[in-house]
Formats: sequence, structure tokens, C-alpha cells
Amino acid sequence: MNPKLRKVLIYSTVVFIAATTVDFFRSDFFNVTPRVLIIFGSLLILLSILLYYYSLLSSQEILNIRYNLRIYFSVAILVHTLCFSPLDFLSNYFNTTTGNELFVAFRAQVIFILNILLYLTYTIAFLVCSRKRN
Repeated sequence: MNPKLRKVLIYSTVVFIAATTVDFFRSDFFNVTPRVLIIFGSLLILLSILLYYYSLLSSQEILNIRYNLRIYFSVAILVHTLCFSPLDFLSNYFNTTTGNELFVAFRAQVIFILNILLYLTYTIAFLVCSRKRN
């Protein structure tokens, strides 16, 4: 990876850890999902995946993309993060005590489907990449 991109990722990680630590001591961490953790965590995951895609485009590794295990993992995590983060962020505003059972049921179904897709993608990735080695 490019040293400049690596520094951006390291600085982003340090900012994430600092913001999470400050939010941990400032808020009711165990009863409410911390918004700082959700926002910065999702942005850090997206940034690292996009930087990986950028470095992949500038290398020869793009020629064997079908048998690259990291591509499958990054696509699965990218889709999971993009779909799960808004639901997790909104879960602070909707709960069963205020009569929002529809949102809670929808969130549970979406999480179930996202987890199935995530682990199914991991399984397919392992199968496809293991055939190349054999």
C-alpha cells in the first residue's frame, strides 16, 4: 500500500480510538448504542475497504481477482456495513417500549438476512479460492 494511504488509515484509526474512548466516559455506554462508535466505525471500515480497492486497481493483483479471497471478504463486509449501520444508528430512536414493534421486527429480519448473506459469501469465497489451490 502507498505510504500516504497507510498514514491516512493509521490516523483515522487513532481518531476512532480517541473518539470512542471519550464517548465511553461521556455517555451511558451500556444502555444506549453509542452514535460515535457507529458513525466513526462505519466510516473507518468504508475508508479501509475503499483504500484497499484503490491499491488493488494500481497493482497487478487485479488480473486474478476471481481467486482473491480478500475481494470476497471486502465486498461482503462493505454490503453488510452499508446496510447495517443506518439500522443500528436508528435503533436508539426506536424500541419496543415506545410502541415501535414494526421497526424492531424489521431490524431483526434485516440483521438475520445480512448475516446469512455475509457468511454465505464467506463460504463461497473459501470454496472458490480452495479450488484454485487444488
